[in-house]
Amino acid sequence: MKHYLTALLALLAVMCSGIIAPAYAAEEARTAPVKSERAPKAETTKASRPAGEALGKEMFDRSAPSEKANTDILLPLTGTWVYMATVWAPGAEPQKADGTITNQMALGNRFLSTKATGSLNIVDHYVPFEGEGLLGFDKAKKSFTSVWADSLTTSMAAGSGKFDAEKRTLSLNGKFTHPLTGAESSFRSEIRLVDAQHYTQTIFAADKSGKEAKLMEFEYTRN
Repeated sequence: MKHYLTALLALLAVMCSGIIAPAYAAEEARTAPVKSERAPKAETTKASRPAGEALGKEMFDRSAPSEKANTDILLPLTGTWVYMATVWAPGAEPQKADGTITNQMALGNRFLSTKATGSLNIVDHYVPFEGEGLLGFDKAKKSFTSVWADSLTTSMAAGSGKFDAEKRTLSLNGKFTHPLTGAESSFRSEIRLVDAQHYTQTIFAADKSGKEAKLMEFEYTRN
């Protein structure tokens, strides 16, 4: 309670300084002798307004949601899905795992928000995990961008890329920190829209020699 009152008093002090100080300054100016210097012309102050207004409008336009053509690409992914995952580990047979994800548009239709729960079979060890991600069209970069974090590591993966309308595939290239070596590694992700009830995601990563190999593949079915 004491900390709350202290913070409240500090806030009031800041607010009052914006009210009392101008009033005191006005009273001081009224009683002070008139100086010979002329006040700056009003035109000088107004001159900067058009540039400031233009900048404000440009920032507002850039912060608005992306064009409908871009957000419409993400809409088929919304909903709740069950998935079957296949994981390829070096020197081991492909492993299977399953789980559930929920995709929904968020932040004023700017991003597709993903929340996933499930388990991954890593060399015959089922590891439960949860993850969250954002995917959206960056108007400044003029490309789709993504970010992903999960409970398997303490690092985030980020990527960007384009949508191929003919192939109905969103390709993203990005970087992630290898959880074992700490080195920065590259990845490529392909999200393919199969039909209204299905889509897939395939993730590729470079091996030690730099050769790209399939790392994971997810098959999603609408729940």
